[in-house]
Formats: sequence, C-alpha cells, structure tokens
Amino acid sequence: MIGGTDCELIAPLRSDLAERTVAVCLRRWPEGVFLDAEETESVPLRSVELFRKLPSREFFVISDAQTEQEWDELGPCKENWNRMLHFLIGEKHGADGDFANVTVVVDEVTPEIQSLLTELQAAFNEPELASREAV
Repeated sequence: MIGGTDCELIAPLRSDLAERTVAVCLRRWPEGVFLDAEETESVPLRSVELFRKLPSREFFVISDAQTEQEWDELGPCKENWNRMLHFLIGEKHGADGDFANVTVVVDEVTPEIQSLLTELQAAFNEPELASREAV
C-alpha cells in the first residue's frame, strides 16, 4: 500500500519549479535518481538528460539507485522510509492571484523532511535559480 503525508508548498507561478526542486534534492542526495510519473526508467539527478525532461508536473526523487530497487522489490519499509519523495506541481487561479501549489508526499514529517521543505520553499521564492552545482 502506498500512503504518506501530503505537504503543501506555495510558490510563484514559474516554469522552473521542477528544476529548482531537483537542485535542492541533488544537494541532499548527490546519488539520487529522478523518475517522471509517466516514465518507467529513472535518470540520475546529475544527468544532463534529466534537464531535457523538465519541466515535469509529477515526479519522484529517490535517494539513490539501490533504494529505488528496494522500493520496487519491497515497497515502503523501514529501510527506505522517507527515501522517496513524490512531487506534484499544479497551478491555482483565484481572486488573490495566480500561484503554484507544490505537493510533496513523504512517509513522515521528520526534522530532516521539515528542513528539506523549508529549503524547497526558499528555493521557490528566490528571484533567480542559483547555478546548478553539478550536471
């Protein structure tokens, strides 16, 4: 069974939200992998090929290839808890203006996950995306 906790972040409407998300995840998980929700093959977060796929509106970031394999074989378990994040990026239009709603699905909101969410929110609000550290 797939469950989790939905964490909602609000961001300005911008075309590079997926790229900003990947940049934050790459800093935390340098061996991480990206899986578009409509694809079957993952791509390393460091891969130039990944940035050809972006922007994606729904994707997963997994801490490393071994954890991805464990998720495929075992599903959610203690060993891979909070090691796969599910991202959904949507647009909202309302009387107060337009904005993006970024949902991050995690297993549990721990201090490490809260720190990641804070870092993501800050990255979404930066006026310009800082250069990618490694591509």
